[in-house]
Amino acid sequence: MIGSCYLEGKGVLQDKEEAVKWLRKAAEQGDAVAQRLLGWCYGVGAGVPKDDNEAVKWFRKSAEQEDAEAQFFLAGAYMTGTGVPRDTTEAVKWYRKAAEQGNAEAQRSLGVCYAFGGGLPEDKTEATKWFRKAAEQGDAVAQYLLGRYYFDGEGVRENKAVGLEWIRKAIEQGHADAVEWLRMVAEQEYPEQQYHHAQFFARFMLFRWSRCASR
Repeated sequence: MIGSCYLEGKGVLQDKEEAVKWLRKAAEQGDAVAQRLLGWCYGVGAGVPKDDNEAVKWFRKSAEQEDAEAQFFLAGAYMTGTGVPRDTTEAVKWYRKAAEQGNAEAQRSLGVCYAFGGGLPEDKTEATKWFRKAAEQGDAVAQYLLGRYYFDGEGVRENKAVGLEWIRKAIEQGHADAVEWLRMVAEQEYPEQQYHHAQFFARFMLFRWSRCASR
């Protein structure tokens, strides 16, 4: 697509205004990817003045053609009230559509909605289900959240070893909250034997992480 080439500078000099011109032509002909990219340009002000209403307009056109990324962006707009009135129920609807197509960010976001009751009833078990789907695709935030759920027994049978393994995966991607949480676990004094194992593992992982970070 010519528009995306200009937008990313692939094979041509990057020119965002030229990108918008070509994206608009394709978007007006119904191309879902072009519609989503044009929405993104309006959302961040790339090649056009920033306009959240226009961004939502083009995200919606693309989302209605089942573009999962556009569905995720549209859900985010509804969740934050950006370019549309805030509507958590509508946000959940679009997160679910994108999540069911395999979009990892949408899966994680839907998990968060279930975890805290945003736009639907709170359900830790469903939250765990969607965190797992995103985590298995390599989403670091979902890996961290799933790890915490296993460690604390939230929405799933408690299993500290499994929880720490997911935390490890998040740390290996540089997730800062996972590092800080593991540091906290390593510094705790737990009476139960299983907690001693968790503490030992946490200290070992922090040692490995510090070694890698210093290279």
